[in-house]
Amino acid sequence: MKKKYFNLILLSILTLNVLGQDTLYFDSKWKKTTADNAKFYRIELKTEIGFKRTDYFASNNQIQMCGEYISLNPEVRTGEFKWFHDNGKLKHIGAYTDNKEIGTHKWYFNNGGLEAIENYANGKLDGEYKEFNNNGKPSLETSFSNGLQNGLTKYYREDGSLHSKGQFKNGDKIGIWKYYNETGGIIGEEEYKTDYLIEEANMEIQFPSTKWQLASKTPGNMTGYIFKREEIIDKNGQKIIPAVMIYTEDASKYQDIMVFSVDKQMPLRSKGVQINETLIHENDNYPIGYKKSILYKCSYRQGEFDHILYMAHIVTKNKIGVQILMDMTKGISNDYENEFVEILKTIRFK
Repeated sequence: MKKKYFNLILLSILTLNVLGQDTLYFDSKWKKTTADNAKFYRIELKTEIGFKRTDYFASNNQIQMCGEYISLNPEVRTGEFKWFHDNGKLKHIGAYTDNKEIGTHKWYFNNGGLEAIENYANGKLDGEYKEFNNNGKPSLETSFSNGLQNGLTKYYREDGSLHSKGQFKNGDKIGIWKYYNETGGIIGEEEYKTDYLIEEANMEIQFPSTKWQLASKTPGNMTGYIFKREEIIDKNGQKIIPAVMIYTEDASKYQDIMVFSVDKQMPLRSKGVQINETLIHENDNYPIGYKKSILYKCSYRQGEFDHILYMAHIVTKNKIGVQILMDMTKGISNDYENEFVEILKTIRFK
Protein backbone atom coordinates (compact mmCIF):
# COMPACT_ATOMS: atom_id res chain seq x y z
CA MET A 1 0.00 0.00 0.00
CA LYS A 2 2.85 2.41 0.86
CA LYS A 3 4.56 1.67 -2.46
CA LYS A 4 1.32 2.29 -4.41
CA TYR A 5 0.77 5.53 -2.49
CA PHE A 6 4.36 6.63 -3.26
CA ASN A 7 3.91 5.90 -6.99
CA LEU A 8 0.74 8.00 -7.05
CA ILE A 9 2.58 10.92 -5.46
CA LEU A 10 5.48 10.56 -7.93
CA LEU A 11 3.06 10.47 -10.88
CA SER A 12 1.32 13.57 -9.58
CA ILE A 13 4.64 15.42 -9.23
CA LEU A 14 5.71 14.49 -12.76
CA THR A 15 2.31 15.49 -14.16
CA LEU A 16 2.46 18.84 -12.41
CA ASN A 17 6.02 19.33 -13.65
CA VAL A 18 4.98 18.82 -17.29
CA LEU A 19 1.84 20.93 -16.93
CA GLY A 20 3.91 23.62 -15.31
CA GLN A 21 5.99 24.08 -18.48
CA ASP A 22 5.14 26.93 -20.82
CA THR A 23 3.53 25.75 -24.04
CA LEU A 24 4.48 27.78 -27.11
CA TYR A 25 2.25 27.92 -30.17
CA PHE A 26 3.37 28.48 -33.79
CA ASP A 27 1.75 29.07 -37.15
CA SER A 28 2.68 27.23 -40.37
CA LYS A 29 5.81 29.41 -40.77
CA TRP A 30 6.92 28.79 -37.18
CA LYS A 31 6.01 32.27 -36.01
CA LYS A 32 4.51 32.53 -32.54
CA THR A 33 0.74 32.65 -32.42
CA THR A 34 -2.21 31.73 -30.20
CA ALA A 35 -3.46 28.24 -29.44
CA ASP A 36 -6.52 28.77 -31.65
CA ASN A 37 -4.38 29.56 -34.71
CA ALA A 38 -1.55 27.10 -34.07
CA LYS A 39 -0.24 24.57 -36.58
CA PHE A 40 2.42 23.41 -34.10
CA TYR A 41 3.02 23.64 -30.38
CA ARG A 42 6.12 23.11 -28.26
CA ILE A 43 6.97 21.84 -24.80
CA GLU A 44 10.46 22.25 -23.31
CA LEU A 45 11.75 20.52 -20.19
CA LYS A 46 14.91 21.28 -18.22
CA THR A 47 17.35 18.36 -18.16
CA GLU A 48 20.75 17.66 -16.60
CA ILE A 49 22.57 18.79 -19.77
CA GLY A 50 20.21 21.51 -20.96
CA PHE A 51 16.72 21.33 -22.40
CA LYS A 52 14.59 18.66 -24.05
CA ARG A 53 12.35 20.10 -26.74
CA THR A 54 9.35 18.35 -28.24
CA ASP A 55 7.31 19.90 -31.03
CA TYR A 56 3.84 18.61 -31.93
CA PHE A 57 1.39 18.90 -34.81
CA ALA A 58 -1.53 20.81 -33.34
CA SER A 59 -4.07 19.01 -35.55
CA ASN A 60 -3.50 15.55 -34.10
CA ASN A 61 -0.93 15.93 -31.28
CA GLN A 62 1.58 13.79 -33.16
CA ILE A 63 5.24 14.55 -32.41
CA GLN A 64 6.85 16.70 -35.12
CA MET A 65 10.38 16.87 -33.63
CA CYS A 66 12.23 15.91 -30.48
CA GLY A 67 15.79 16.47 -29.31
CA GLU A 68 18.00 18.06 -26.69
CA TYR A 69 19.75 21.42 -26.61
CA ILE A 70 22.72 22.49 -24.54
CA SER A 71 21.50 26.05 -24.91
CA LEU A 72 18.33 27.71 -26.18
CA ASN A 73 19.81 31.17 -26.66
CA PRO A 74 21.58 30.57 -28.92
CA GLU A 75 20.09 27.24 -29.87
CA VAL A 76 22.75 24.50 -29.72
CA ARG A 77 21.65 20.97 -30.61
CA THR A 78 23.32 17.94 -29.09
CA GLY A 79 22.77 14.21 -29.43
CA GLU A 80 20.13 12.46 -31.52
CA PHE A 81 17.26 14.38 -33.12
CA LYS A 82 14.14 13.00 -34.75
CA TRP A 83 11.57 14.59 -37.04
CA PHE A 84 8.25 13.03 -38.01
CA HIS A 85 5.59 13.32 -40.69
CA ASP A 86 2.11 14.30 -39.52
CA ASN A 87 1.03 10.66 -39.85
CA GLY A 88 3.52 9.72 -37.13
CA LYS A 89 6.09 8.05 -39.40
CA LEU A 90 9.76 8.99 -39.04
CA LYS A 91 10.94 11.72 -41.44
CA HIS A 92 14.58 12.42 -40.44
CA ILE A 93 16.95 11.08 -37.80
CA GLY A 94 20.50 12.19 -37.11
CA ALA A 95 22.95 13.31 -34.44
CA TYR A 96 24.53 16.66 -33.61
CA THR A 97 27.51 17.91 -31.67
CA ASP A 98 27.73 21.61 -30.83
CA ASN A 99 24.90 22.25 -33.31
CA LYS A 100 26.74 20.54 -36.18
CA GLU A 101 25.58 17.41 -37.96
CA ILE A 102 27.71 14.33 -37.38
CA GLY A 103 27.58 10.71 -38.51
CA THR A 104 24.80 9.18 -40.59
CA HIS A 105 21.54 11.04 -41.15
CA LYS A 106 18.56 9.28 -42.73
CA TRP A 107 15.47 10.73 -44.41
CA TYR A 108 12.18 8.90 -45.01
CA PHE A 109 9.07 9.38 -47.14
CA ASN A 110 5.73 9.62 -45.38
CA ASN A 111 5.03 6.01 -46.37
CA GLY A 112 8.07 4.89 -44.36
CA GLY A 113 10.33 4.28 -47.36
CA LEU A 114 13.93 5.47 -47.27
CA GLU A 115 14.44 8.80 -49.10
CA ALA A 116 18.13 9.62 -48.50
CA ILE A 117 21.24 8.61 -46.57
CA GLU A 118 23.72 11.35 -45.70
CA ASN A 119 27.02 11.25 -43.86
CA TYR A 120 28.45 14.25 -42.03
CA ALA A 121 31.66 15.33 -40.34
CA ASN A 122 31.73 18.55 -38.34
CA GLY A 123 28.55 19.87 -39.93
CA LYS A 124 29.50 19.21 -43.56
CA LEU A 125 28.53 16.40 -45.88
CA ASP A 126 31.41 13.93 -45.90
CA GLY A 127 31.32 10.39 -47.22
CA GLU A 128 28.72 8.28 -48.99
CA TYR A 129 25.48 9.95 -50.09
CA LYS A 130 22.41 8.24 -51.59
CA GLU A 131 18.92 9.28 -52.65
CA PHE A 132 15.98 7.01 -53.45
CA ASN A 133 12.72 7.24 -55.37
CA ASN A 134 9.43 6.70 -53.58
CA ASN A 135 9.32 3.18 -55.04
CA GLY A 136 12.54 2.25 -53.23
CA LYS A 137 14.77 2.27 -56.31
CA PRO A 138 17.95 4.41 -56.30
CA SER A 139 17.87 7.96 -57.64
CA LEU A 140 21.41 9.17 -56.92
CA GLU A 141 24.66 7.64 -55.66
CA THR A 142 27.63 9.90 -54.96
CA SER A 143 30.00 11.02 -52.22
CA PHE A 144 31.10 14.24 -50.55
CA SER A 145 34.32 15.52 -49.06
CA ASN A 146 34.26 18.48 -46.68
CA GLY A 147 30.89 19.61 -48.01
CA LEU A 148 31.73 19.34 -51.73
CA GLN A 149 30.58 16.62 -54.12
CA ASN A 150 33.53 14.44 -55.14
CA GLY A 151 34.07 11.12 -56.87
CA LEU A 152 32.04 8.77 -59.05
CA THR A 153 28.39 9.78 -59.30
CA LYS A 154 25.44 7.88 -60.78
CA TYR A 155 21.96 9.19 -61.60
CA TYR A 156 19.04 6.78 -62.06
CA ARG A 157 15.58 6.94 -63.58
CA GLU A 158 12.49 6.24 -61.52
CA ASP A 159 12.43 2.67 -62.82
CA GLY A 160 15.96 2.13 -61.47
CA SER A 161 17.77 2.16 -64.82
CA LEU A 162 21.03 4.10 -65.02
CA HIS A 163 20.59 7.54 -66.60
CA SER A 164 24.16 8.91 -66.44
CA LYS A 165 27.45 8.61 -64.61
CA GLY A 166 30.68 10.53 -64.24
CA GLN A 167 33.05 12.19 -61.82
CA PHE A 168 32.66 15.24 -59.58
CA LYS A 169 35.62 17.24 -58.32
CA ASN A 170 35.13 19.90 -55.65
CA GLY A 171 31.46 20.28 -56.51
CA ASP A 172 31.82 20.36 -60.31
CA LYS A 173 31.30 17.76 -63.01
CA ILE A 174 34.66 16.87 -64.50
CA GLY A 175 35.94 14.62 -67.26
CA ILE A 176 33.80 12.40 -69.52
CA TRP A 177 30.17 11.87 -68.52
CA LYS A 178 28.24 9.03 -70.16
CA TYR A 179 24.49 8.93 -70.76
CA TYR A 180 22.42 5.75 -71.12
CA ASN A 181 19.03 4.65 -72.43
CA GLU A 182 16.60 2.48 -70.44
CA THR A 183 18.22 -0.73 -71.65
CA GLY A 184 21.75 0.30 -70.67
CA GLY A 185 23.04 1.39 -74.07
CA ILE A 186 25.24 4.49 -74.28
CA ILE A 187 23.40 7.30 -76.07
CA GLY A 188 25.91 10.09 -75.59
CA GLU A 189 28.99 11.49 -73.92
CA GLU A 190 29.89 14.98 -72.72
CA GLU A 191 33.22 16.32 -71.51
CA TYR A 192 33.37 18.72 -68.58
CA LYS A 193 36.57 20.59 -67.83
CA THR A 194 37.84 23.84 -66.37
CA ASP A 195 41.32 23.99 -67.97
CA TYR A 196 41.69 25.16 -71.57
CA LEU A 197 44.59 25.70 -73.94
CA ILE A 198 44.39 28.67 -76.32
CA GLU A 199 46.63 26.96 -78.87
CA GLU A 200 47.46 29.96 -81.08
CA ALA A 201 49.00 31.82 -78.12
CA ASN A 202 50.25 28.77 -76.17
CA MET A 203 48.16 30.21 -73.35
CA GLU A 204 46.59 28.14 -70.59
CA ILE A 205 43.52 29.50 -68.82
CA GLN A 206 41.33 28.03 -66.11
CA PHE A 207 37.69 28.73 -65.33
CA PRO A 208 36.39 28.61 -61.74
CA SER A 209 33.88 25.85 -62.40
CA THR A 210 32.27 23.76 -65.11
CA LYS A 211 29.44 26.27 -65.14
CA TRP A 212 31.67 27.82 -67.80
CA GLN A 213 31.86 25.93 -71.10
CA LEU A 214 33.50 26.56 -74.46
CA ALA A 215 30.56 27.51 -76.68
CA SER A 216 32.39 28.03 -79.96
CA LYS A 217 35.76 28.43 -81.64
CA THR A 218 36.11 30.38 -84.91
CA PRO A 219 39.45 29.96 -86.73
CA GLY A 220 40.98 32.57 -89.05
CA ASN A 221 43.42 35.47 -89.06
CA MET A 222 41.80 36.38 -85.76
CA THR A 223 40.84 33.18 -83.96
CA GLY A 224 37.95 33.58 -81.55
CA TYR A 225 36.98 31.49 -78.53
CA ILE A 226 33.66 32.16 -76.82
CA PHE A 227 33.03 30.74 -73.36
CA LYS A 228 29.58 31.01 -71.81
CA ARG A 229 28.44 30.57 -68.26
CA GLU A 230 25.26 28.90 -67.05
CA GLU A 231 22.45 31.43 -67.01
CA ILE A 232 22.03 33.72 -64.02
CA ILE A 233 18.70 35.17 -62.91
CA ASP A 234 19.11 38.82 -61.87
CA LYS A 235 17.05 40.68 -59.27
CA ASN A 236 14.49 41.62 -61.94
CA GLY A 237 13.98 38.04 -63.05
CA GLN A 238 15.98 38.50 -66.27
CA LYS A 239 18.01 35.56 -67.57
CA ILE A 240 21.62 36.67 -68.06
CA ILE A 241 24.40 34.58 -69.64
CA PRO A 242 27.85 36.10 -68.97
CA ALA A 243 30.42 35.43 -71.69
CA VAL A 244 34.20 35.46 -71.95
CA MET A 245 35.59 36.10 -75.43
CA ILE A 246 39.22 35.43 -76.31
CA TYR A 247 40.71 36.55 -79.64
CA THR A 248 44.24 35.83 -80.89
CA GLU A 249 46.11 37.27 -83.88
CA ASP A 250 49.55 38.09 -85.25
CA ALA A 251 50.76 41.23 -83.44
CA SER A 252 54.19 41.55 -85.07
CA LYS A 253 53.15 44.78 -86.83
CA TYR A 254 52.62 46.55 -83.51
CA GLN A 255 55.50 48.40 -81.88
CA ASP A 256 54.53 47.46 -78.33
CA ILE A 257 51.63 46.45 -76.06
CA MET A 258 50.33 50.02 -75.83
CA VAL A 259 50.05 50.46 -79.59
CA PHE A 260 48.29 47.09 -79.86
CA SER A 261 45.92 48.02 -77.05
CA VAL A 262 44.99 51.44 -78.45
CA ASP A 263 44.21 49.87 -81.82
CA LYS A 264 41.96 47.24 -80.25
CA GLN A 265 40.08 49.80 -78.14
CA MET A 266 38.97 51.88 -81.13
CA PRO A 267 36.12 49.66 -82.46
CA LEU A 268 34.62 49.43 -78.97
CA ARG A 269 34.99 53.13 -78.22
CA SER A 270 33.21 53.95 -81.48
CA LYS A 271 30.23 51.93 -80.22
CA GLY A 272 29.95 53.91 -76.98
CA VAL A 273 32.15 51.85 -74.66
CA GLN A 274 33.73 54.06 -71.99
CA ILE A 275 36.93 53.16 -70.15
CA ASN A 276 36.46 53.80 -66.43
CA GLU A 277 39.66 52.30 -65.04
CA THR A 278 43.04 51.30 -66.48
CA LEU A 279 45.36 48.86 -64.71
CA ILE A 280 48.89 47.76 -65.54
CA HIS A 281 51.32 45.27 -64.08
CA GLU A 282 52.74 47.77 -61.59
CA ASN A 283 49.35 48.36 -59.92
CA ASP A 284 48.55 46.64 -56.61
CA ASN A 285 46.43 43.48 -56.89
CA TYR A 286 46.87 43.36 -60.66
CA PRO A 287 45.45 39.93 -61.60
CA ILE A 288 47.41 39.09 -64.74
CA GLY A 289 50.80 37.50 -64.11
CA TYR A 290 52.21 38.49 -67.51
CA LYS A 291 53.96 41.88 -67.71
CA LYS A 292 53.12 42.81 -71.30
CA SER A 293 49.44 43.25 -70.57
CA ILE A 294 46.88 45.96 -69.79
CA LEU A 295 43.47 45.59 -68.13
CA TYR A 296 40.54 47.97 -68.55
CA LYS A 297 37.25 48.14 -66.70
CA CYS A 298 34.65 49.66 -69.03
CA SER A 299 30.95 50.42 -69.20
CA TYR A 300 28.30 50.93 -71.85
CA ARG A 301 24.55 50.96 -72.23
CA GLN A 302 22.61 48.69 -74.55
CA GLY A 303 18.84 49.15 -74.72
CA GLU A 304 17.55 49.40 -71.15
CA PHE A 305 20.57 47.69 -69.58
CA ASP A 306 23.85 49.10 -68.25
CA HIS A 307 26.78 46.77 -68.90
CA ILE A 308 30.16 46.18 -67.28
CA LEU A 309 32.90 45.17 -69.73
CA TYR A 310 36.35 43.94 -68.78
CA MET A 311 38.96 44.20 -71.54
CA ALA A 312 42.44 42.67 -71.24
CA HIS A 313 45.18 43.02 -73.87
CA ILE A 314 48.32 40.88 -73.97
CA VAL A 315 51.22 40.59 -76.43
CA THR A 316 53.21 37.40 -75.96
CA LYS A 317 56.97 37.02 -76.42
CA ASN A 318 56.17 35.36 -79.77
CA LYS A 319 54.28 38.47 -80.90
CA ILE A 320 50.83 36.97 -80.60
CA GLY A 321 48.21 39.51 -79.61
CA VAL A 322 45.50 38.34 -77.21
CA GLN A 323 42.25 40.12 -76.39
CA ILE A 324 40.14 38.86 -73.48
CA LEU A 325 36.70 40.37 -72.97
CA MET A 326 34.05 39.66 -70.36
CA ASP A 327 30.63 41.23 -70.68
CA MET A 328 27.81 41.25 -68.11
CA THR A 329 24.91 43.46 -67.09
CA LYS A 330 25.55 45.79 -64.17
CA GLY A 331 22.78 44.15 -62.17
CA ILE A 332 24.85 40.99 -61.61
CA SER A 333 28.32 42.53 -61.64
CA ASN A 334 28.70 42.76 -57.85
CA ASP A 335 28.25 39.00 -57.55
CA TYR A 336 29.99 37.72 -60.67
CA GLU A 337 32.72 40.07 -61.88
CA ASN A 338 35.04 38.50 -59.32
CA GLU A 339 34.79 35.29 -61.39
CA PHE A 340 36.45 37.10 -64.30
CA VAL A 341 39.23 38.40 -62.08
CA GLU A 342 39.84 34.86 -60.85
CA ILE A 343 39.98 33.66 -64.47
CA LEU A 344 42.62 36.27 -65.31
CA LYS A 345 44.75 35.12 -62.39
CA THR A 346 45.06 31.66 -63.92
CA ILE A 347 46.60 32.76 -67.24
CA ARG A 348 49.88 31.00 -67.95
CA PHE A 349 52.00 30.80 -71.09
CA LYS A 350 53.74 27.56 -72.05
